[in-house]
Amino acid sequence: MNLTQYANAKRMIRAKKLLRATELTIEEISRRCGYETTAHFYRMFKGLTGSTPKSYRKRRYSD
Repeated sequence: MNLTQYANAKRMIRAKKLLRATELTIEEISRRCGYETTAHFYRMFKGLTGSTPKSYRKRRYSD
């Protein structure tokens, strides 16, 4: 794992925690996790987790 992959993995761990534990908007979560644009955050999140942040949050609330 290179440095960029490691940083993205850590960001996703934090994003998942924030999606589960807070009512913050996805835009605010993307900024808190270090992404400059929400669109880039969406692409990275979906690429690394297989779901969008919105669907991940909904799935967590329904469990």
